[in-house]
Amino acid sequence: PMVILHMGVHANLKASPLLVLIVLAAMVLLTTSCSGHYTRTPAPQSVERDAAYMYSAFLDSWSEGGKYTVNVYKAAQLRTQDPGDFTECAQKLGEPATQWGESYSFRNLRSVIGELPYVRFIRSTDLRALGRERSAAEAATKTEIIQAGFAHSVVTLSAITFNKQRTLAMFDFSSVCGGLCGYGHVVAFKRTPNGWVLQKKSEACGAWMS
Repeated sequence: PMVILHMGVHANLKASPLLVLIVLAAMVLLTTSCSGHYTRTPAPQSVERDAAYMYSAFLDSWSEGGKYTVNVYKAAQLRTQDPGDFTECAQKLGEPATQWGESYSFRNLRSVIGELPYVRFIRSTDLRALGRERSAAEAATKTEIIQAGFAHSVVTLSAITFNKQRTLAMFDFSSVCGGLCGYGHVVAFKRTPNGWVLQKKSEACGAWMS
């Protein structure tokens, strides 16, 4: 179908500009619908509730139960990479042949998660926007050193992708503290009779450090 549309553009370019615009719009719609994993879909309320729980549960774990204040970028954006790493992670979690459904991004995580006392939502991933904080070199105790590390880093969370059965969900996490200072991995949750459960094994999925 894409080839036929492409030929139609050339055949009617001079005769009907309006038709060209219609065809180009159709091509954009087809491209978007075929991309599947990358399509931005408005999140239903049930998805927002699940997303709020999963993002909050992970941030609670990352901050050691809210012990440290975490700078979190305000938006959860769509991933740009192929979902192959999610599929590999699913296999490690005992979920072979996973078929992925929609991805849901959020422009304002604060409106989804709500106010958390240990989370500071920020509008930029630029570390200079964090302002002057006590550095690790100035810290005296282990707790102060860790807090200084959190204060000088920005956490970014990606859009959440569900499998088609809505029993498995994944998103990317990264914490960047400079040009060659950062850490990240895939975060996975499984739906159980008691709700969504964070899968600690996913910390080894797509893990990176610089």
